[in-house]
Amino acid sequence: MALQLATALVLALAATASAGSVPLTSDTFDAEVFGAGRPSFLLFYAPWCGHCKALKPAWNEMAAEYQASTSVLIAEVDCTAEEGLCEKHGVEGFPELKYAESGASELEDFEGDDRSAEGLVRQHA
Repeated sequence: MALQLATALVLALAATASAGSVPLTSDTFDAEVFGAGRPSFLLFYAPWCGHCKALKPAWNEMAAEYQASTSVLIAEVDCTAEEGLCEKHGVEGFPELKYAESGASELEDFEGDDRSAEGLVRQHA
């Protein structure tokens, strides 16, 4: 019984971990970011990173706001699982925020200072 409860809790946490942010892999990245004809805002992170853990609540709040949007992609890449993808896009530290305008073929570094949910929206909009 306790094992079933623990398993259910882990599954529930995993289901809400992205909270609207689309997890990307090397298999899905190009089609979602460069091929969908919409701007993309991306979080490159490592699960063990303290700064990433601190950013995650604001990122998830912002992503939840845009979850149903078809006009912008809010996505994330786990660089511990997708090392080659992160290296390809010049990720050098964590967390790293990048964006791509609609129709772009390369990512740009996000230079915003305010990492609150409101700040992420305001600086990216």
